[in-house]
Amino acid sequence: MDLDAAELLGGEAKVYLQVPCPRWAQRFTYRRSDSGERVRTAALRVSETGSQGLACGAFWPPSEFGWLARLLGCPALPA
Repeated sequence: MDLDAAELLGGEAKVYLQVPCPRWAQRFTYRRSDSGERVRTAALRVSETGSQGLACGAFWPPSEFGWLARLLGCPALPA
């Protein structure tokens, strides 16, 4: 999991999922670190405000989390 300083100090927790982005179909993407290095990171990030495909820019709001979970093959939560 890659975290930069702004994410560590920010108020919103973010989780990087190790599953393929449903839109881009890749598990990983690359970004530039503050020092200019190319860093591999998970392609799908989830937070309390939504889920984002980091390579493709797709965004799913919390209202679509149930649909996204089924699309990713996650087990259903108990009723």
